[in-house]
Amino acid sequence: MAEDEKNEQSAADALTDGETGGESTKLRLLIPVGVVVISVAAGFLVTRLTGGSTASTQASAQDDSYASAQRDDGKGEYEYFPLEPIIVNLNEPRLARYIRATLTLVIRKEHSKDAIKVIEKKLPTIRSRLILYLSNCSLEEVRGAENLNRILRDIQDSINNWLWPNGRPLIARVDYSEWAIQ
Repeated sequence: MAEDEKNEQSAADALTDGETGGESTKLRLLIPVGVVVISVAAGFLVTRLTGGSTASTQASAQDDSYASAQRDDGKGEYEYFPLEPIIVNLNEPRLARYIRATLTLVIRKEHSKDAIKVIEKKLPTIRSRLILYLSNCSLEEVRGAENLNRILRDIQDSINNWLWPNGRPLIARVDYSEWAIQ
């Protein structure tokens, strides 16, 4: 009988220990999950408060760019001339902000050989003009889909007018593959 009472007591003790062990296991899992949730929320708030550009803003700007520009209908009517990334400081007096832009010139295929020869010959000057243009922009002028579309049109018009002042503009549009503002 005494043995049965000891076995029952040890079984009850084991159940009690198991319950507190379960609570500590839950607590051990709850703390890291809470830290992760707080970190994600803080990161989101910091991004919103500092005005960082988000991927969704960049994606919608890219979509708007294509909507307002001529499209390649799949017949291969265009040649693409990618430019090296351009990194410039923005015209912000109190902050050190910069933009990193990777642009591609979209050229009508029927004139692409001649256009590419001219572009390659004047590429250093094209890059220089792009750097001057972008470094003269403020942070507000380079943010948002509307402003980005305006900038791409300005670049397209400027390059066309400079390379072919009296002729037909051969650059159909300017696309971007990267537009990072910091």
